[in-house]
Amino acid sequence: MSSLFFKRILSFHYCPPNIFSRKSLSTDHSPPPSSFTVQFLVSSCGLSLPSALSTARRLRLDPSSAPNSLAVLSLLRSHGLSPSHIARIVSVRPSVLRSRPDLTLSPQLSFLSSSLPPSHLPLLLSSSPSLLSCSLESHIIPSFSLLRLFLPSPDSLLLAVRRFPRLLSFNFPSTVAPNVHLLLSRGVPARHISALFAAQPRVLTLPHARFATAVDAAARFGLRPETAMFVHAIRALNAMRHSTWDACLAFLRHSLAWSDEEIAIAFRRAPLFVLVSQEKMRKMVRFFVREVGLTSKDLARQPKLLMYGLEKRLLPRFRVYRLLESKGLLKKDGDGKRNKLGPWLFACSENEFLERYVVRYSREAPEVRDVYRSKMGVEES
Repeated sequence: MSSLFFKRILSFHYCPPNIFSRKSLSTDHSPPPSSFTVQFLVSSCGLSLPSALSTARRLRLDPSSAPNSLAVLSLLRSHGLSPSHIARIVSVRPSVLRSRPDLTLSPQLSFLSSSLPPSHLPLLLSSSPSLLSCSLESHIIPSFSLLRLFLPSPDSLLLAVRRFPRLLSFNFPSTVAPNVHLLLSRGVPARHISALFAAQPRVLTLPHARFATAVDAAARFGLRPETAMFVHAIRALNAMRHSTWDACLAFLRHSLAWSDEEIAIAFRRAPLFVLVSQEKMRKMVRFFVREVGLTSKDLARQPKLLMYGLEKRLLPRFRVYRLLESKGLLKKDGDGKRNKLGPWLFACSENEFLERYVVRYSREAPEVRDVYRSKMGVEES
């Protein structure tokens, strides 16, 4: 497979990573904060003086507007928001103090309260204060309607927002919905879209043209839309600049001596492995080649091995294996390849490993528990 193959696959524009960052607000021409505003923010909203001074540059209150702002604060408190939640919201979105409590804020809070458990509303609003600046009918309701199709539980919805606080600030009908519809039209199962919302919701807010080119690239890699790896590929492709991808390819070709075909195979099996840093990948390859006896070609067929933690997962398991091997215990158990030092030892689940190598031999090798727990940095309880 030639280098031209990858150029064709990845023939789309990579946006810089700060595509979602807000433009910094220049304060050179900001009016000086009024003493009344600063005092109100400190005494009524719970902001520290430095935070109040900064926030007051984006908000101006006076005695005539104070009753409205106090009504806003009272309404927020009545929906379970603590002083720290309110301080957070006001410092990020001070314009909330100018909301019209009865006309806009109360309907917003009523809808959100009916959609979430009481304990979740304060966490949602403090994570995404901009939501209170959005229209209920044209923004909040459509956004929640789509989100609840893929994140039906309040916990999963809240987790997605906390992972990407700006999620609910996007116009869902014009941004998120077209991307979701594209995935569905390509045959991506709803459960995999739900997983993408939960794991990396930012990807679904990308401009549609950019998102579509990543979807096309994943398909050209040979990934099938009905597999979980398809959405992982979309995540990986959208997380890298073109220059970063080129550097990754160069590293895999020269340092690991992988062919383009092996790179493509590895990407299809575990697309997210390309996000592993070169420094970590070097350490992982060194461990697997020198200690385990695998080759770099083996790792191309098992790329997920490169994504595990060396200190917390690989080394503890390796040392347990060596301990049991030194006592001759593994030779007694003629259970085929699972007693050999190889990929399965590191890829099996935590419960499988504990049952297979720790619990099973704890009577014949009592120290195996201590070896495993100490290497993981866990104290014996």
